[in-house]
Amino acid sequence: MKRKFNPVIFVLIIPLAAVLFAAASFYFKRAAVSEAAEFPYDAYIADAGSLAGNVYKLNAQIDSQLAYGESAGKVVCVNLSGGEPLALFVPKSLSQNLYPGQKYTFEVGVLSSGAIKVLNSEKF
Repeated sequence: MKRKFNPVIFVLIIPLAAVLFAAASFYFKRAAVSEAAEFPYDAYIADAGSLAGNVYKLNAQIDSQLAYGESAGKVVCVNLSGGEPLALFVPKSLSQNLYPGQKYTFEVGVLSSGAIKVLNSEKF
């Protein structure tokens, strides 16, 4: 006896797989940002070079855009929760619109020059 192919199975499995993939992507993205240590603002102000190569988590609110380069990205000023201003370089590869007043959790890396580069961001 030959079994007949039932397409209903695919109609149910494909959306379920898509939902599971989306949930896993969301979970792992959030976990990557939240596992980093909090950005040490006072240590950065005292000696930015000592933090070079490290990755941190930074909760901040966008204050203004300081510069924009068509091929490189933009430099934005953010305010930390204590009101301290800080400049961040946001590469064009992140392709995210950042507007004043929006709050983000950033995953940032400190470059050897002392500049702070955004590696990942999540709006909250």
